[in-house]
Amino acid sequence: MVKKIPRDYNKWNKKGAKLFSINKFTEAIECYNKSLKLNTSYIKAWYNKGLALEELKRYQEAIDCYNKYLEIDSNDIDTWHNKGNALYQLGKYEEATQCFDKILQIDANDIDAWLNKGNILHNLKRYKESIESFEKALEINPNHVEAEKLKELAIINSTFNKRLNNYFN
Repeated sequence: MVKKIPRDYNKWNKKGAKLFSINKFTEAIECYNKSLKLNTSYIKAWYNKGLALEELKRYQEAIDCYNKYLEIDSNDIDTWHNKGNALYQLGKYEEATQCFDKILQIDANDIDAWLNKGNILHNLKRYKESIESFEKALEINPNHVEAEKLKELAIINSTFNKRLNNYFN
């Protein structure tokens, strides 16, 4: 019996998505590559390939895929989130923050963007800005438990950092 080989870029993308769903990320990437060989502007394949690369912790390659996607559709919030998260994984915090700022230009009420930005700023010890990000998230949803806990943590670390600096100065 001869297996039918898809010649349609969408079918390769769908086959890749099925492989992705069963954690066969390398095989999925091969399908996405075949899809993109047939249509380099097929943004779903760029996006899905980026996701698979992230699963394999190949963050820079994932970012390259997200950049290709964003060249075609620069207002896709999910792609900006994924790019920001991949940059974060590489320790490129300033660039990651720019991704979340871009999201907030598109949708100022995106709580996840405010939380991710706040977390990055917290990691950079920019506590005041971090607290402001968490406060923005709480303005959108005053009952957001994670935002409240992250804000409290940033306040504690800010206070501790100030006391530590005062002690040694």
